[in-house]
Amino acid sequence: MKLLSFKAKNLFSLGDVSLDLDNRGLLLITGYSVDEGGANGSGKSSLSNKGLLWTLFGKTAGGERADAVINRFAPEGEETFGEIELESTSGGRFRIHRSRNPARLLLYDVDSSKNISATTEKETQVLINKILGRTRDTFIQTDFFGQGKSASFLDLTPKAQVELLEGILPFEQLNELGERTKQSLAFVRASKDKAIAKAAEVQGQLQECQRQERVLSTSVDKWETDQLVTIERLTTQLAELQVTGAVHERMKQIEDWFTINPNQQHLNELMAEANVTLEELDKYVKTYKDIIAQADRDEYNLVVAPRPTNASCPTCGTVIDSALFKKLTKEYEIYDAQWSTIDASKQTAIGYLEQVDAAIRVWRSTLTDCHKARTDLDAKQRELTVLQVETSTLKVAQLESALEDAKLTPNPYTLLYDENTKRLNQITGYYNSAKSKVDELTKEQLALEFWVSAFNRDLKNELLKQVCPFLEQKSNIHLSALWNGQLTVKFQTTKTLKSNDERTEFTVSVSSATGGGTFDALSGGEKQMASFSVGMALADLAESQVDGPSLLAILDEPFVALDGRNSESVVNYLQTYLSKKKDTILLVSNEEALKMLIPNQVRVIKENGISRLE
Repeated sequence: MKLLSFKAKNLFSLGDVSLDLDNRGLLLITGYSVDEGGANGSGKSSLSNKGLLWTLFGKTAGGERADAVINRFAPEGEETFGEIELESTSGGRFRIHRSRNPARLLLYDVDSSKNISATTEKETQVLINKILGRTRDTFIQTDFFGQGKSASFLDLTPKAQVELLEGILPFEQLNELGERTKQSLAFVRASKDKAIAKAAEVQGQLQECQRQERVLSTSVDKWETDQLVTIERLTTQLAELQVTGAVHERMKQIEDWFTINPNQQHLNELMAEANVTLEELDKYVKTYKDIIAQADRDEYNLVVAPRPTNASCPTCGTVIDSALFKKLTKEYEIYDAQWSTIDASKQTAIGYLEQVDAAIRVWRSTLTDCHKARTDLDAKQRELTVLQVETSTLKVAQLESALEDAKLTPNPYTLLYDENTKRLNQITGYYNSAKSKVDELTKEQLALEFWVSAFNRDLKNELLKQVCPFLEQKSNIHLSALWNGQLTVKFQTTKTLKSNDERTEFTVSVSSATGGGTFDALSGGEKQMASFSVGMALADLAESQVDGPSLLAILDEPFVALDGRNSESVVNYLQTYLSKKKDTILLVSNEEALKMLIPNQVRVIKENGISRLE
């Protein structure tokens, strides 16, 4: 990204000015205020610092914005504006026009001569930030050094230094992730408590089923033993009775017939069941017919909503806007869902009605068969009774019946035992599932607790630890390029105590091989060189976090009272080192030593409250 030109009118102290920024190299901006009789207050910063930052972002590095930017000495009623033409990293040319009286922000695509401003100023600023590849905060960190910016990094407390780095590094994303992780952790903890309570409840049910299993197992064994004794007794009694001859054969045939045909009780129960079932089925017939009739009425009363296609009205074909298209689509989806619900209810009722009709036919046939079977049963029973009376074999039949019952009667406890076993297996599965859920949530809780700690402290410390070598290397490279290689900057995330123990603490130290061992012990010039080098290293770090490099640097009076050697080193650094990365470097200064070394200059003159360029 590179700025090509800057125009302003009645902005801060500026009158009507224009400044070419395209490939200007190292450009020294000096000034003189006729009103104050000196260099201060001439409008140098209004031109190079405040004007550019306000036009780009609507706010200066010092926080000035809105009507505070208007030159109070300007003629009443005149527009106050700043205008910048720039080239994006991708090569597109754009023009930004920001003004007061009236207050507006306009963005133009120069290549297509189109106004591409958004509906609101906030939305337009988002487009500008995207074109620049940086926000105001990142621009200040990467491309600006001087007045309006925070105090020298080396003058800040360790806490303030870390806070400044948090503004450069992606700590905000870590904070967002940490907050979301805390919310997830709270949810998992609550879910785990519920799972533990559920597991305890199921465990109580499991213990009760296990107790019942022991009781029923004993009852099953006792019943089997008692039943064997009964069968043995009846078999002995039956062996003592004998019935022979043709009568016995006929009785045997009738009894066999009874064996393979339903008995009186079974037929009565089946007929009663058939009558009850038919009565219930008649109710279902009425219910399903009512449902089908209601569905027909609902379908008839349902307001039809046509389905829109290709963003045009399905009735007249007129093209509709996206909002109306979404509305029509929503109405169609509601209609379709209502129709589908009604039709599904109707089809379900029709299916059930068919099943009920089939069931009615089956039960009516069953009822007819039962009447016939009962007639046959009565006839056979009367015949058997006559034979029993004639042969005195009633006792035999009773014994045989009792014996057969004894052999065929199922163990009543076995059914209870089987049902309990089935429930036991089911509850065991529930308990294992609940316990697995608790174990799973416990693992998830431990993982989330780890990440909460990581996002709050560990990852931040690790990120600072990883960035320290970068800042240290860059700072010392800048110091060497500034001919101050005797100075060494060291970044650390741990501090050694007097006890030789270490604790986590961010520290930056500066020492001189030929002088002071701490930053406070350095000379004034060395402090400026160290502060400037660390500031440039921070700019390198910030630039690595933005989208595309900037070919502009603004240095607003970063140096004061430099001696000849340091002045020469600064100019050499800017011309031979920084110029390799920047096409235009705006250096604001009234240092006489710098004026002698930099021939490319712009002079700002302020008179009667209005600054102009010479």
